[in-house]
Amino acid sequence: MEAKFKPITQMRTLVYNQNLQITQFAKSGKIDESIRVFNNMKNRNTVTYNSMISAYSKNGRLSEARRLFDITPLKNSVSWNTMIAAYSHNGFAAEAAHLFERMPERDDFSWALMITCYARSGDLEKARRLFDRLPIKGRSQVCWNAMITGYAKKRRFYEAERLLYEMPEQDMVLGIPCSRGTPRMRRWLWVLLFLRGCRRGTWFLGICCSMGSFGLGNWTLLGRFL
Repeated sequence: MEAKFKPITQMRTLVYNQNLQITQFAKSGKIDESIRVFNNMKNRNTVTYNSMISAYSKNGRLSEARRLFDITPLKNSVSWNTMIAAYSHNGFAAEAAHLFERMPERDDFSWALMITCYARSGDLEKARRLFDRLPIKGRSQVCWNAMITGYAKKRRFYEAERLLYEMPEQDMVLGIPCSRGTPRMRRWLWVLLFLRGCRRGTWFLGICCSMGSFGLGNWTLLGRFL
């Protein structure tokens, strides 16, 4: 019995390793090597196609990514999300939206990707309309994060704060705390987080601090919790 399944196991291991090679070469900018591995594969799975689509998009070859996406035999949500992310990261919001609307099934990441895409392109109104299409009970934390972060990155802090306090959850994942703040800001933020816990006010402080608005974030913390 073991001998019977050994070739299948070996084949799956080979495909896994080749998928990994495609990804690693792409991360190093060696897209031609990724293509070579892909073309030489005797067996491919959906992960193979997704990896190659991502490889093309990360190296600025969107048209080839789209061609491969269109011929992918068994697309899953990762396939769609990967192509949407490719358009989003390269500033093609309309193309990303067209794919999003065609998706047979959307997961939380799909919604968050498209909200982020609109926000990144500066169209916060479209991002908010998309966010509002989700029923409140169906909005995952990642979608709330995407919309709040979109407002904060465009310095619409008061809208970010209003939305923050509409969240049904008491805690949030620290998505962008102090990512661009000074070392002093980072130290103060983490001390405050330690003292107060991961509450909504401290997370909002993290957003403001990351955008260089430590004073506004500090005011929010003082006004809400001290």
